[in-house]
Amino acid sequence: LLIVSLYSECMVSENQTRDEALDFVKELMDEMGKNVLSPNEKKYMKSRSPRKSRQIEFSWQYECLAVMEWALGLTPDLGFPNKTCDVSKAVELLKDCHSIEDILKISNPRSKKELLDACDLIFCLDWACTDARIHKLPMPADMDGSVVMERHKAFNWLICSDDNAEWDNVKTHT
Repeated sequence: LLIVSLYSECMVSENQTRDEALDFVKELMDEMGKNVLSPNEKKYMKSRSPRKSRQIEFSWQYECLAVMEWALGLTPDLGFPNKTCDVSKAVELLKDCHSIEDILKISNPRSKKELLDACDLIFCLDWACTDARIHKLPMPADMDGSVVMERHKAFNWLICSDDNAEWDNVKTHT
């Protein structure tokens, strides 16, 4: 998630080429290995000219990264989903990690109960956002529906709510 988010952020920036974006994440990819990317992420990063909409879509992975960091106990809370995550903080938390093993060494994973409670909450919040969108109402509690949706995906993947779906196939039904 960190690799694809950083790459996408570089790609969205008008002053960087694809090659410069790849160079920016090359060291991280070499350390973590290309096998940490999902099939869709690999396809996106191999694309010579991904559409701007795809770049933006993948830059939203920072929100999923924030959920994973919370689930690993690297950050005390996620905060209310009314604004995007603190990207610099999400990156900073993993700056000294050069492998999955390094990440696991600094982790203190949350309990199943905490994960399920957070998943239940995000499901309810996503339903509230969906209902507001359907009825053309303002987002309740000033939530950011995109943040809610990305968190919903990450939590569904964490608890295997979609029959152990691979990352690219996780659903966020409400």
